[in-house]
Amino acid sequence: MAKQATSGPTPTLVTRPVTRSRRLESLLGRDWKVALPFVLPMVVIMAGLILWPFINAILLSFTQRTINRTERFVGLRNYELLFSDADFLSALANTFSFTFYSVTAKLIVGLSIALLLNSRIPFRNILTGLMLLPWIVPEVVTAMAWRSIYDPIFGGLNPILQGLGLIDRKIAWLAEPQLAMPSVIAVNIWKGIPFFTMLLLAGLKAIDQEQYEAAEVDGASRFQRFRHITLPGLRYVIAVTVLLSTISTFNTFGLVYLMTGGGPGGATRLYSILAYEKAIIGLRFGPGAAVALSMAPLLALFILILARFMRRDENAERSDENNSIVDRAFAAFGRWMGVVFNVVMLPIEWLFGAFDALGTQIARLLKAGRPAESRSLPLMNRRQRERNNVIVTLLLLVPFLAFVLFPFYWVFITAFKTNLQIQQFQSIYWPAPWTIEQFTTLINGTPYLTWFRNTVIVATATTVLSVFLAALAGYALARLKFLGAVR
Repeated sequence: MAKQATSGPTPTLVTRPVTRSRRLESLLGRDWKVALPFVLPMVVIMAGLILWPFINAILLSFTQRTINRTERFVGLRNYELLFSDADFLSALANTFSFTFYSVTAKLIVGLSIALLLNSRIPFRNILTGLMLLPWIVPEVVTAMAWRSIYDPIFGGLNPILQGLGLIDRKIAWLAEPQLAMPSVIAVNIWKGIPFFTMLLLAGLKAIDQEQYEAAEVDGASRFQRFRHITLPGLRYVIAVTVLLSTISTFNTFGLVYLMTGGGPGGATRLYSILAYEKAIIGLRFGPGAAVALSMAPLLALFILILARFMRRDENAERSDENNSIVDRAFAAFGRWMGVVFNVVMLPIEWLFGAFDALGTQIARLLKAGRPAESRSLPLMNRRQRERNNVIVTLLLLVPFLAFVLFPFYWVFITAFKTNLQIQQFQSIYWPAPWTIEQFTTLINGTPYLTWFRNTVIVATATTVLSVFLAALAGYALARLKFLGAVR
């Protein structure tokens, strides 16, 4: 009877049908409806201005224009012809040379300036601002200013070098094949100094000063502190800076084209200039697109290497068994680069060690000439050492300041000269007399105010629109949960 009372119909689970909304939510994420209006404008712009032109360029690189001005599909023929094209191979060699020397020099110069500006010197903020000035100069103005400086007849560089006794004749810096490439590399270095200096200076300020103090107490020399504290502390900043600069420098077009046009005799023709010559000047759009896209895999590989390097601390948390073959290959590459770096730094460390030993011997000789009771005292007190360090730092900054500021000074004084003064090459470095003729001609003889108004409108509109759309997309990617967002 009790069994009869407790027994009853077995409950059944009611399964709700999976709706289309739930399927989309499981596929696209919980917040995809909210995120859609935030990211859609940016997606549309990126698809229209980046993705579609890129796809179109790939399709175009598989074609050739026939005599009747129609495009004929040729597959990979354009890419096959590149590696037997002497102009392409020469442009490729020039591009690698231009990129390697430019990025290496920018890293060394930028790091040197950042180290000097990170020390305790007066007017440090002003000096830092002066070092960042090349960043505000448009590329066209940079090219025109340096072309004027390099000019063999009216330029300002030859008289300086002749006055110092470094050259005995006027040199056509941009017209001689052996000098054209180093000349444009120097301009690219000048233009890239602010980028490297700013990022590396920010990285130096993030390093804990207690590490330097502890190393100094342990007797580490300045170079040893630089080698074992500064460089490891800057490794991520250096990686990101070199990555961005390499991509930008490798794809340089405007600066070199405006200065030399790829000449003389192709000495400064980069692969981007060759692509322009084939596609725009020669109207061979297929081969031109093939030249432009030929280096895309290499740049993608380089980005992957640096991305793996920057994530190596995250990857280090995983055991070796869980690492993929790619992770192990990149780890081996990193170890190999570390060995190469140590080999390069070893003779430099020996050199600085020899200088330290020489300084120690000189100090002992100077102390030996003192009275016996004062030989145990240091040669200089703390205040004297700090003052000498400031003087040395400022003296080391002088050549960098001269390199950065001279183009500005040259453009400034040229603007206050008459055309006759410039043509007669009179009062080279100081207008005599000063005149505003150039400014009067610019304002009254050209639609300069219209140009300026257009520049302000374009700059303001693009900046406001970019910041607005990027802020919307950035908020959605960081805060909302949907497919493709930051986890």
